[in-house]
Amino acid sequence: MVQDYPDGTVRQYREHLLNELDVYVSVGGMCEFLKKEELTLKKNYRSEKVATEEGQQQRFDYRERVRCTSKMIFIDDTAFWVGMIPSIARSKKGKKA
Repeated sequence: MVQDYPDGTVRQYREHLLNELDVYVSVGGMCEFLKKEELTLKKNYRSEKVATEEGQQQRFDYRERVRCTSKMIFIDDTAFWVGMIPSIARSKKGKKA
């Protein structure tokens, strides 16, 4: 479960166990299990696409297209950014998330 969803929260793991396996685990119990299995929290990094040459080129091309535009209106009703990822994830002790 943690391998499939390394950025899940303790509450999400509990909910998954309850929904999928019909097993109730307390928050403390889940924390103890994660600690016992050495599934520690790690910093998570930005989307790899942002760092690729292709991703950088797409950003540059967009800036060039809109550079001469004098008026722009931004509408964002989703509050979502492709590069958004949780800032932490879990993995085995000594391994990257």
